[in-house]
Amino acid sequence: MPDCCTALKRWCLVLAWLCCTGLAHSLEARPSPVLQAIQQAGTVRIGVKTDVQPFGHVNSAGEVVGFEIDLAEDIAKRLGVRLQKIPVSTENRFQKLELGEVDLLLATVADSLERRAIATAIEPGYFEAGVTVMLRPGQSAKDWNALRGKDICALQGAYFNRPTAERYILNLQTYKTVRDALLAVEGGYCEGFLYNGPAIRNILKREDFRAYSAPFHEALVTPWAMFIKKAEAGTQLEAFLGDTAADWYRNGLITRTAQAWKVSSTSWPADELELWNRKEAGGAYTCLRNAKGLWPPECRHIEFVRSVDVSGLQSLGIAIKERSGVDLSYVYDAYDRKLFLKGLLYTMLVTALSIFASLAFGVVASTITESKVPYLSRAVSGVMGFGRLVPPLLMMYGVYFGIGGILLREFAIHLPALLVTVLCIGYYSGAIVMNAFDEAAQHLRRENPAYRLRLSTLRVSMEHARWPVRQALINVSKMSMIASAIAIPELLSQINLIIAEKGNLVVMMLTLITVYYMVTSFWIRSLTWLEHRLYPSRVQP
Repeated sequence: MPDCCTALKRWCLVLAWLCCTGLAHSLEARPSPVLQAIQQAGTVRIGVKTDVQPFGHVNSAGEVVGFEIDLAEDIAKRLGVRLQKIPVSTENRFQKLELGEVDLLLATVADSLERRAIATAIEPGYFEAGVTVMLRPGQSAKDWNALRGKDICALQGAYFNRPTAERYILNLQTYKTVRDALLAVEGGYCEGFLYNGPAIRNILKREDFRAYSAPFHEALVTPWAMFIKKAEAGTQLEAFLGDTAADWYRNGLITRTAQAWKVSSTSWPADELELWNRKEAGGAYTCLRNAKGLWPPECRHIEFVRSVDVSGLQSLGIAIKERSGVDLSYVYDAYDRKLFLKGLLYTMLVTALSIFASLAFGVVASTITESKVPYLSRAVSGVMGFGRLVPPLLMMYGVYFGIGGILLREFAIHLPALLVTVLCIGYYSGAIVMNAFDEAAQHLRRENPAYRLRLSTLRVSMEHARWPVRQALINVSKMSMIASAIAIPELLSQINLIIAEKGNLVVMMLTLITVYYMVTSFWIRSLTWLEHRLYPSRVQP
């Protein structure tokens, strides 16, 4: 009877916690066999790392301490039970969870769709990190590509082993523990150690690794999450742990613990702190669970949102991905959609301005050369002839990085990239337009030797030059993608950003081809319509 009373008191403590935090939805979740077992035993068994400082390691007194250990202790405190820290490794942690040897994992586990297929991830995650390589002394490699084909030590079971090995052509030698991998690196069996960035930075602080370096940017930045059994999805345990993680951001525990253990990674936890503490006009948190017990999509990582969790265009895009594997991220992901639309807008803007500049350059240059002003006409003709023969991309590099570099260094004048692009494309295409007008003028002089191209006679010349002029202007729309060479965010550069993040190369390249076909078709139809308006009886079918 005393044991039953004790278990009942603990269960009431959990219910009181849920009620006090205003999370009534948690009470509507399914009962959790694991949570009931925890309350009955008076102990929560949490799988933790013991070899990854500062997240979980053994100190000089033989105690397991660290950033994740402090979080585990807070969970036990909220449950009103004793904490039992079960050491796990990268290789065996999910096995121990499935076999019931631990109640939950809090062990540097990166969240991924593959891992969600075998266990239940708790949202929100409590940390995020990318992967990098710690190099042996004397290595001159400055980026990931320099490691192509080299022997690199890694841990068995790490989520980043396969993608980094495939992306950077690494020859990985996998070991069971961090200690074994470090011994292999020190022994010269590997050129470096592949591991998460924060842990690598901590290793470099050790006296025996001060000569080592980690010069690369972190790749594959991924949230870390607690994991429970797959069968525990939708239970009170999942709701309790998710609410606890959210409260860590809101009550400052996550910040204090991170500062205490000197844990940092990219912009974390600033982004998550802002998100989970954001409030609406009425004072309620933005990130509150909905009727299904789920956090709003804007509070979750988009790769973990399912089509049934959302509606509208976002649901359609995710459903297409789920059913066909076609990853149209610019449909369901607001950030990618913003990149895509921004790229499309800049592409249309660059094309429109370049068409105008091409016509302006061509008309002005033609009228000057036709005016036969001594020296000026010949000079303009020579300059435009040069522009017709020099590739516009080469012109852009020369003006933006060459002349622009001198102006910035000597006079602190920064050349706008959009202006440089429009002028260079306009100069190149304008030279072709000028040549078309010149040929039209020569043809007209065969009938009327006194004919000269003037603004007043432009319409007549245009009637004879319209075909090559239209072709030159159509080609302008095809040249807009070179604008990315000087950091203008047109469609090609924005799609490359999406590919780098999502890895959906084939889908995005097919999208790029399709969109450019549509953009070019739009300008062809627009120019044809304009030509028809100006010369309704002369337009070719």
